[in-house]
Amino acid sequence: MPAPADADVFRLTAGSQVQLRVNVHADEATEGKLIGRKREEWVERSVRAVIYYDTGSEYAGSVRVELPTGELVGWITKADQKLAGNLLDSVSKARKRRDRKRPLVLDVSLRVEGERHDDGMVDLDEVAVRVKDPVEAKPV
Repeated sequence: MPAPADADVFRLTAGSQVQLRVNVHADEATEGKLIGRKREEWVERSVRAVIYYDTGSEYAGSVRVELPTGELVGWITKADQKLAGNLLDSVSKARKRRDRKRPLVLDVSLRVEGERHDDGMVDLDEVAVRVKDPVEAKPV
């Protein structure tokens, strides 16, 4: 389920104070995009991603993580789901009352650490949304 096309998009300032871990469910091609093209064995990098409430999920409060092009990365872990929901809710409440009925998508920085093997396979060690605290959100 890709991000809603009619959503309001707000970009959160990247930082290391708030970290939301991601339970990765990406396909092989998306893992390759996350790790990048460098031929280094160990990779640490930041990529843009979007997060939003996954209204199609069977799990209440589920927060989906995608690349801006719509490829699934995964979902925020259960342990960090409440904090992710608080971020989404606080930005939503800061919108004008008439705009709150539209879906909300947050444009975030995704920290990726992992390893690329000689055979091209990728092992993602850590994937996490990183946000500055206090949160700064700007409409895109």
